[in-house]
Amino acid sequence: MAPPETSIQHLVAIDLNSKEVVWRCENISDFFSSNSLHPPIIYNNKVITGGDWSIYGFDADNGEKLWRYAFDYPWAIWATTNHLIHNDRLYVNNTIEDVTCLNPETGALIWNNPQGGPNCTDNMLYYEKEDLLVFTSWGYGSVMILDALTGKTLHREGAYEYSQFNNDVVYDAESDMFFTSTYKHAIGFKVNRP
Repeated sequence: MAPPETSIQHLVAIDLNSKEVVWRCENISDFFSSNSLHPPIIYNNKVITGGDWSIYGFDADNGEKLWRYAFDYPWAIWATTNHLIHNDRLYVNNTIEDVTCLNPETGALIWNNPQGGPNCTDNMLYYEKEDLLVFTSWGYGSVMILDALTGKTLHREGAYEYSQFNNDVVYDAESDMFFTSTYKHAIGFKVNRP
């Protein structure tokens, strides 16, 4: 119930067999809690989560902080979109417009798109056939399609009949189609790289 600037964010590892706490990181971020709505993700024995305006990587065995990538934001939190790992890349989106790709081993920046899409809904999708990120930006009210290798915005589908997109995009492999909705419509579409 604390305001964001004084709230805390703990990271705890528990042995599922013994139910014992293996390690605990108290107040993981240096400034304020900001990743409270999504669980951490695991990659090559690393636990990755957001905190303050940063993304953090921890050793899964002992909780040691391995890296931190601090974004140059005046204020941003990691509450709306879960982080996405695909192969050797980590894709993150905050509540402002940036969509960013980091190296999950080191936290090094691969690319950043400063207008990638604010307040993405819960899940970004990786479309392997074309190496694309496909997702809904609730902040833009649009479906966004980004080049997953470079971060370039390839397409922004705005409101349909004046009704903005507001839900996650889902993918059906059998039909090779994506589906989502606006406030008034159910929408199905295919993606072809330009």
